[in-house]
Amino acid sequence: MCPQFEQVEREVQNMLDPFELDDSGQGVNPDRAVKRYRRSAAGNEQPLPSDVRPPHVLKFTLDYLFNDILMNYPLIKCHGFLWDRTRGIRQDFTLQNIRDESAVELHERIARFHILSRHELSNYDDEKFSEQQETEQLRKVLLSLMEFYDDLREQGIETKNEAEFRAYHMIIHIHDHGVARRMMGLPRHILHHPLLQRALKFYELVQRNNEIMETSERRNKFTNIEASPNMYSRVFKLVGDPHTSFLLAAMVEWHFPDIRKGALKAMNKAYNFHHRGVEVEYLRQVLGYDSVKHLLSDAECYGLVFDVSPTQTTIKFGQRTKGKRLFFVEPLSNPRPTKSMLLVDPKKGNRTFQQIVDGEGTEPYISTIQNIYQTLPSKLPSNGGPVLNHFQQDEQRIHKTSFVANKHMTPAQLHIQKQQAFEEEKARLQKRIRELEERKLLEQQQRLHQAQSESLRMEEDARKREQQREAEEQARREQQMEEVAAQRAREEQNKVEREQRLEALRKQAIASIQQHKRKRREEVIEGLGTQLTEEMLDALLEEESRIAALKTVHTMRLIKRRLLPRIARIRRNLEERRNRVVEENNVFELLSRLSKLSPNLGSDNPSNQKSWSLAVKQCLFAEGSALLRARRRSATPQHVWDTENVALKLYRYLQPDSPITARSCLTAMWHMYIHVDRDSPESLRWIIHKFGLDEEFMRRVERIQGLEIGIRAVYPESPLYNEAVSHTGAVIFALSELRETADGDDEFDLEYWRKQKSRITNFTSRLLRERPNFRTPFLFMYWPRTASLKETISKVDKTSYG
Repeated sequence: MCPQFEQVEREVQNMLDPFELDDSGQGVNPDRAVKRYRRSAAGNEQPLPSDVRPPHVLKFTLDYLFNDILMNYPLIKCHGFLWDRTRGIRQDFTLQNIRDESAVELHERIARFHILSRHELSNYDDEKFSEQQETEQLRKVLLSLMEFYDDLREQGIETKNEAEFRAYHMIIHIHDHGVARRMMGLPRHILHHPLLQRALKFYELVQRNNEIMETSERRNKFTNIEASPNMYSRVFKLVGDPHTSFLLAAMVEWHFPDIRKGALKAMNKAYNFHHRGVEVEYLRQVLGYDSVKHLLSDAECYGLVFDVSPTQTTIKFGQRTKGKRLFFVEPLSNPRPTKSMLLVDPKKGNRTFQQIVDGEGTEPYISTIQNIYQTLPSKLPSNGGPVLNHFQQDEQRIHKTSFVANKHMTPAQLHIQKQQAFEEEKARLQKRIRELEERKLLEQQQRLHQAQSESLRMEEDARKREQQREAEEQARREQQMEEVAAQRAREEQNKVEREQRLEALRKQAIASIQQHKRKRREEVIEGLGTQLTEEMLDALLEEESRIAALKTVHTMRLIKRRLLPRIARIRRNLEERRNRVVEENNVFELLSRLSKLSPNLGSDNPSNQKSWSLAVKQCLFAEGSALLRARRRSATPQHVWDTENVALKLYRYLQPDSPITARSCLTAMWHMYIHVDRDSPESLRWIIHKFGLDEEFMRRVERIQGLEIGIRAVYPESPLYNEAVSHTGAVIFALSELRETADGDDEFDLEYWRKQKSRITNFTSRLLRERPNFRTPFLFMYWPRTASLKETISKVDKTSYG
């Protein structure tokens, strides 16, 4: 029942329970020690598989706890020990994920133990018994049982006590309407079981519509049911009904404070405060209190008013505040449930705690409703006898007789006669009270006799039904045994045939495996020979290759050591010569173009010569700067495809103090057109990417220190505006990349050059229409298709483009 390591550990740590000590009271008794519950926390190690008890050990442990400990010690003394050890049993089931019939049986017994403990120990204070912890564990056990029942039903297994514990689960969640809805989905034989139907009846009667709304201080308030009938008296009558079992009544007993609060609150709204009040004995009987003292304690808690007189005590409802609102104190929590000695406790009958927990014996059908309606002696100081309804009329008759006598007697005689009349009337009333008590006692004895007779009759009927059910069950078991025997015979025959087939298949498989092994052995031998031969050849070739490579590397190193300095020197000389030639050619080309730029260049007019001299200097300065930048920049093929912000580079030459500032740069705007052919998608995509143009409007505008620099791509049919043309300082004209034929050379493709010339002419004429005196530099972008671009350029007559 307890691992050996835990026994030693707890003995050393002095954590043994008195029920686990040996006869000397000093050490542990292995036959009494039970594994305790260990909380799953960060500091606790996982239990070893050897320390987790199997189902049969768990059943033996639970039998020991309920048959020995529970039966031999008072419940209040051994409850803490049983509460912890049963929790440890449930923990071992959870660790092993066991959800079979054995788990169901043990969880059912543990659930009955919690229900019994909550009833028997409810009168103790929180130091000895925690109702909240008991209810929490009961909820967990019932939840596990509901999951077990659902899992077993999916496997086709039915349990005999499912309806009973479904009813307990319904009662403990009596204000959870989702649980009631889920009950409707149960199988018919479970849903219509008497216990579950009785639980549904309690669910119907307990609902009410006058619960206070939930706030931050008042939590866990249930939802009001507007159409609830508030039949609180029928709840207690149904609890006392003989067909309500003890455990089901004990479950409903937990809701008594809430039901009574709702009843008193309803009466407080229904009765008028000026009414003479409701007798406490009547309220005690209707609300199922064990004593008037308990009723008055609850009434005081809710702020109700008492009216104590010499003959009877009443509670007055309907008291209102100054604002004409009903006065009813809503405590933060309901009064603590107490053990009902009149309604619930007598339903145990003569059964022991072990029989109740194990579900053994026949449930005694005991009616306890008559216990409530007996007149109990009042414990109030101003009420000397039973609380009866006829006292008020008798008191009025006494006062009436005394009043008539006052008209004909002296005060002394009146006092004497009044005293005599009072004594006579008092004696007569005492005699009548004794007669009523004797009559009521006789009626109670008769009702008790009738109840006992009815109980005996019902027990006899139940015994007969049980015998009939056992006979039917025996016949059904015999039929099942016959069917099982026939099924086993068929299974044996099928087993023999299956073994024969398996034997034949086994022999065939053995022969096939042996043949496969022989073939595999031959293939392995052949493969190993081939592999060894190839590995030898590879090793030989690798060795020869290594020797040849070493010789080649030695020779290459020798040549490299001798030739590398000379090669580097020759390359430097060639690079310097190439740069000088390129620079001289560029300067020559620039001077040639400038000399043919205008016929006025050679004019004798001093003003023209001065302006053209300034223009030539500016162009030379710009060309020289561009050549220097081109020579310094180490361009790579990938550099052509990078997006560049051309405006930042142009801004340095567009400032007013720059040597190349043009006429159009003196304003706050400077534009550049890029003329493209719509039929050249590749070049258009490159231009958009390179200059970073907007794909929708084909333009880009940058503002740098008050200067707006705009770059716009236009088609031949795109509109040109006078203001934009007036601010244009440069034009890039992209020649078309498309050709009429796939083959050929641009040098001989006259049709291509006619089309490009037509485009240039059309575009320049449109610019001149907008601005007749328009002058600006053009940059042509050309995608060549020639055998030698340099040779083609040398053949071009540059004089025609001056």
